Amino acid sequence: MTTLRYGIIGSGMMGVEHIENLSHTEGVEVTAIADPDPGSREFAGALVPDALHYTNHEALIADNVCDAVVVASPNFTHVDVLRDLLATDLHVLSRSRFAPRSTIATRSLSSPRAGTRSPGSALSTGTCRRSLA
Repeated sequence: MTTLRYGIIGSGMMGVEHIENLSHTEGVEVTAIADPDPGSREFAGALVPDALHYTNHEALIADNVCDAVVVASPNFTHVDVLRDLLATDLHVLSRSRFAPRSTIATRSLSSPRAGTRSPGSALSTGTCRRSLA
Protein backbone atom coordinates (compact mmCIF):
# COMPACT_ATOMS: atom_id res chain seq x y z
CA MET A 1 0.00 0.00 0.00
CA THR A 2 1.25 3.47 -0.89
CA THR A 3 1.35 5.97 1.95
CA LEU A 4 -0.50 9.25 1.37
CA ARG A 5 1.69 12.09 2.69
CA TYR A 6 -0.22 14.94 4.34
CA GLY A 7 0.85 18.47 5.14
CA ILE A 8 -0.99 20.56 7.72
CA ILE A 9 -1.12 24.30 7.13
CA GLY A 10 -2.03 25.89 10.44
CA SER A 11 -1.16 23.95 13.57
CA GLY A 12 -3.51 25.51 16.09
CA MET A 13 -6.51 23.72 17.60
CA MET A 14 -8.01 22.63 14.25
CA GLY A 15 -4.65 21.60 12.80
CA VAL A 16 -3.97 19.43 15.85
CA GLU A 17 -7.44 17.87 15.53
CA HIS A 18 -6.70 16.94 11.92
CA ILE A 19 -3.32 15.49 12.90
CA GLU A 20 -4.99 13.36 15.57
CA ASN A 21 -7.68 12.17 13.12
CA LEU A 22 -5.12 11.35 10.44
CA SER A 23 -3.05 9.38 12.96
CA HIS A 24 -5.93 6.87 13.12
CA THR A 25 -6.13 6.47 9.35
CA GLU A 26 -4.30 3.58 7.74
CA GLY A 27 -2.01 4.45 4.84
CA VAL A 28 -1.61 8.10 5.89
CA GLU A 29 1.40 9.95 7.27
CA VAL A 30 1.67 13.60 8.30
CA THR A 31 4.99 14.66 6.80
CA ALA A 32 4.89 18.43 7.23
CA ILE A 33 3.48 21.21 9.40
CA ALA A 34 3.45 24.89 8.45
CA ASP A 35 2.64 27.65 10.92
CA PRO A 36 4.30 31.00 11.64
CA ASP A 37 3.92 30.46 15.40
CA PRO A 38 6.79 28.36 16.82
CA GLY A 39 4.77 27.29 19.88
CA SER A 40 1.95 25.92 17.71
CA ARG A 41 4.41 24.12 15.45
CA GLU A 42 6.19 22.53 18.42
CA PHE A 43 2.95 21.43 20.09
CA ALA A 44 1.61 19.86 16.90
CA GLY A 45 5.02 18.47 16.04
CA ALA A 46 5.06 16.49 19.28
CA LEU A 47 2.19 14.43 17.80
CA VAL A 48 4.18 13.67 14.64
CA PRO A 49 7.86 13.83 15.59
CA ASP A 50 9.12 12.94 12.10
CA ALA A 51 7.19 15.75 10.38
CA LEU A 52 9.15 18.61 8.87
CA HIS A 53 8.38 22.10 10.23
CA TYR A 54 7.90 25.23 8.11
CA THR A 55 7.23 28.83 9.06
CA ASN A 56 4.98 29.36 6.03
CA HIS A 57 2.87 27.42 3.55
CA GLU A 58 5.00 28.46 0.56
CA ALA A 59 8.02 26.57 1.88
CA LEU A 60 5.92 23.48 2.61
CA ILE A 61 4.59 23.53 -0.97
CA ALA A 62 8.04 24.11 -2.48
CA ASP A 63 9.63 21.16 -0.68
CA ASN A 64 7.32 18.66 -2.41
CA VAL A 65 6.99 16.43 0.67
CA CYS A 66 3.18 16.08 0.56
CA ASP A 67 0.53 14.53 -1.64
CA ALA A 68 -2.33 16.24 0.17
CA VAL A 69 -2.72 19.32 2.36
CA VAL A 70 -5.21 20.28 5.05
CA VAL A 71 -5.72 24.04 5.31
CA ALA A 72 -6.39 24.60 9.02
CA SER A 73 -5.07 28.14 9.26
CA PRO A 74 -7.33 31.06 10.29
CA ASN A 75 -10.10 31.84 7.79
CA PHE A 76 -8.61 35.19 6.78
CA THR A 77 -5.54 33.37 5.38
CA HIS A 78 -7.47 30.97 3.15
CA VAL A 79 -7.58 33.10 0.00
CA ASP A 80 -3.79 33.46 -0.20
CA VAL A 81 -3.08 29.88 0.85
CA LEU A 82 -5.62 28.42 -1.60
CA ARG A 83 -4.37 30.61 -4.44
CA ASP A 84 -0.90 29.12 -3.95
CA LEU A 85 -2.21 25.57 -3.56
CA LEU A 86 -4.31 25.81 -6.70
CA ALA A 87 -1.09 26.32 -8.65
CA THR A 88 -0.13 22.74 -7.66
CA ASP A 89 -1.56 19.28 -8.13
CA LEU A 90 -1.82 18.66 -4.39
CA HIS A 91 -5.08 17.32 -3.00
CA VAL A 92 -6.55 20.06 -0.78
CA LEU A 93 -9.00 20.00 2.11
CA SER A 94 -9.86 23.44 3.43
CA ARG A 95 -11.22 23.01 6.96
CA SER A 96 -13.65 25.87 6.52
CA ARG A 97 -15.14 27.98 3.79
CA PHE A 98 -12.75 29.27 1.14
CA ALA A 99 -13.50 32.89 1.93
CA PRO A 100 -16.01 35.03 3.87
CA ARG A 101 -17.71 36.22 0.67
CA SER A 102 -18.26 34.58 -2.70
CA THR A 103 -16.44 37.38 -4.55
CA ILE A 104 -13.28 36.67 -2.57
CA ALA A 105 -13.65 32.93 -3.12
CA THR A 106 -14.01 33.52 -6.84
CA ARG A 107 -10.77 35.51 -6.88
CA SER A 108 -9.03 32.73 -4.96
CA LEU A 109 -10.34 29.99 -7.24
CA SER A 110 -9.39 32.04 -10.31
CA SER A 111 -5.72 31.23 -9.91
CA PRO A 112 -3.87 31.49 -13.23
CA ARG A 113 -3.20 27.74 -13.10
CA ALA A 114 -6.47 26.62 -11.47
CA GLY A 115 -7.83 25.31 -14.77
CA THR A 116 -4.70 23.24 -15.45
CA ARG A 117 -4.73 21.14 -12.28
CA SER A 118 -4.51 17.42 -12.80
CA PRO A 119 -7.99 15.87 -13.18
CA GLY A 120 -7.16 13.59 -10.24
CA SER A 121 -6.44 16.46 -7.83
CA ALA A 122 -9.19 16.92 -5.26
CA LEU A 123 -10.29 20.25 -3.80
CA SER A 124 -12.75 20.04 -0.91
CA THR A 125 -14.06 22.12 1.96
CA GLY A 126 -15.49 21.09 5.30
CA THR A 127 -17.58 23.75 6.99
CA CYS A 128 -18.28 23.57 10.70
CA ARG A 129 -21.93 24.05 11.67
CA ARG A 130 -20.95 26.85 14.04
CA SER A 131 -19.98 28.85 10.91
CA LEU A 132 -23.56 28.67 9.67
CA ALA A 133 -25.09 30.53 12.61
